Amino acid sequence: MLGSKIKTALQASILFTFGFWLLFFFSEGELFSFFLIVVFLYCLFGNVIYGIPVSLLSEFLTRNLAVWRFPASAFIHTFLAAVTYFIVEGFAYYAVIAAVLFFLVDEWRKWHRLPAPGRVLLDAPAGRTGRKNS
Repeated sequence: MLGSKIKTALQASILFTFGFWLLFFFSEGELFSFFLIVVFLYCLFGNVIYGIPVSLLSEFLTRNLAVWRFPASAFIHTFLAAVTYFIVEGFAYYAVIAAVLFFLVDEWRKWHRLPAPGRVLLDAPAGRTGRKNS
């Protein structure tokens, strides 16, 4: 599970940096800047140090919810990211954006791992169905 969360943090950081690159490209007209590397590293650091524990806490708190799991988990991610306003005021908006991206990537990865509706999954090896031969 931790490996999956690390992949989620990496993918969310790449998406966040890509968004900054788009803003930077359209405002400055440059394709690359050292600033983008700094943005990526800050985002990855925040996602690993803060995002992964929040995501694990969110999964723990919402594990028994069926219908309201998605909105409750979204609220937990967003609310705890907004709490950074009281810690580091200047990064609060970026933290909320990064948290929402982390949440969306994490949910996408969960949905991607689930089998498609109607798909039959067989756990038994070929020739073994678990039934007794009579």
